[in-house]
Amino acid sequence: MRHELFEPVTLECVLKQLKNNDHLTKSQRSAMDSAVKAVSKMLAMPPSGVSINIAAFRIALEQGQPGRFGMSPKRFSNIRSAFGLALIVSGVELEPLRLKAPLTAEWAILNEMILRQPDRRVLIRFMRWCSKTGVPPSLVTQETIDQYYHRVANHSLLSKADAKFQMLIKRWNEYATKVPAWPKVQLSGLNRARGFQIPHEDFPESFRKDLQDFYKFLIADDVLQIRTLPPQRLVSAQKRVENLKRAASILVLKGLPIERVVSLAVLVEYDNAKTVLGWYLERTEGKPNRQTQIYATDLRSGARHWVKLDETAMKAFSELCRRVHYEQTEMTSRNRETLAQLKYPELIQRFKNLPKKVFNQNLRVKNHKILDYPLPDRVASMIDRYLDRIWRQIAAPGCDVLFPGKQGGPRAKQGLGEMISVTCERELGIRLTAHQFRHICGFLYLQKRPGDYETVRVLLGHKWIQTTIQFYAGMETEAAVSLYDEIVFGGASGSRDGRRRS
Repeated sequence: MRHELFEPVTLECVLKQLKNNDHLTKSQRSAMDSAVKAVSKMLAMPPSGVSINIAAFRIALEQGQPGRFGMSPKRFSNIRSAFGLALIVSGVELEPLRLKAPLTAEWAILNEMILRQPDRRVLIRFMRWCSKTGVPPSLVTQETIDQYYHRVANHSLLSKADAKFQMLIKRWNEYATKVPAWPKVQLSGLNRARGFQIPHEDFPESFRKDLQDFYKFLIADDVLQIRTLPPQRLVSAQKRVENLKRAASILVLKGLPIERVVSLAVLVEYDNAKTVLGWYLERTEGKPNRQTQIYATDLRSGARHWVKLDETAMKAFSELCRRVHYEQTEMTSRNRETLAQLKYPELIQRFKNLPKKVFNQNLRVKNHKILDYPLPDRVASMIDRYLDRIWRQIAAPGCDVLFPGKQGGPRAKQGLGEMISVTCERELGIRLTAHQFRHICGFLYLQKRPGDYETVRVLLGHKWIQTTIQFYAGMETEAAVSLYDEIVFGGASGSRDGRRRS
């Protein structure tokens, strides 16, 4: 019997199309059916409630973290492919993940001009698409690239489509400038809305100098200078200065002439500080949060320790900042959501095995408190091998840091942190920051020893046990109930009929 194809409206329609498709093998149908149901689960909707929207599917798959759903990255990749095939065989207009259209002679000539293989990977899909649609290199226009982006964004499941498109524009324009035979048309990428922050060089020189002097004061650049607060770490001082730059931009955005912003004193004028804090409150529905607290603290620091407001003005300023006070008494929702993903035993095991796996593949403090811990033998062995085989090749003479950068100093914190996050996402299917490893240590320990906050406090270097309790209380509830059941009832309550399972 001939299978009559109609364009599906929901994922439920796709499942019905798959069921009635006689051209699919049993294994193909099973894989596609499973993929459709998996995507529906990711969207937290039944298949009948998920409308066919390719752009929405693409974004959901792009932002989804496999570990959150108990999947390995490889399984997640297979789901993406099978889901795309399920849509195609069900009659949905969809671009394949890998465009295999042959290059026309003109595009093949251009392809030979590409100097580096990474550049070819960026440009090749667009070149194949133009070959497929009959657009020669000489006729590429802004309209061509816009049409290409529309197809990718709305008719494909290509991951990181926006980032890849922006890179395509960048590489095309570079070749148009450097390679004589390349089409000379310069293309424009996605319109990025300009942020509210005004370039620092646009402000009066006196303001820029005052802010630079304040930064030197924060890091104790002049040891003989009379101080009213302890020296700050470089990264903390940099963040404080950046926040004050944003405060200046907000004032200009709200109507203050930029030439009036001549010093830090202008920012901490009562009405101006109120304007800055009010701007942030508008974005939080009038509710103070961690961000408003940080900006209030930075403004108050400048007012007290640099501008040195008199006692009356400082009292009023402190009262203003008190109104937006926000005290974080527990772990952030983002970190709790990350830890909640570690409910799958397979994922926890992959996490524990990650250091050894990544290390082998590549061979083929907080609170000013020194944290000195003995290293387990397995970790010490990895470091010994790293120092012997890798470190000596990348460290400059006289270098004494474990992870050296190109300039001889330590590797940049941001770059090292990004490498950790990318590796976790690739190997585990969840994106973890370096800081979140601290939370995972506490979380995993409390799963085995519910209520033992003192050990976690010592391990993480918290000064007060109340801090540990506030952050981790409740996260070991399931483990505590399980332990209680095992000790008191011998695990009998796990049986529905009240009897112990044999």
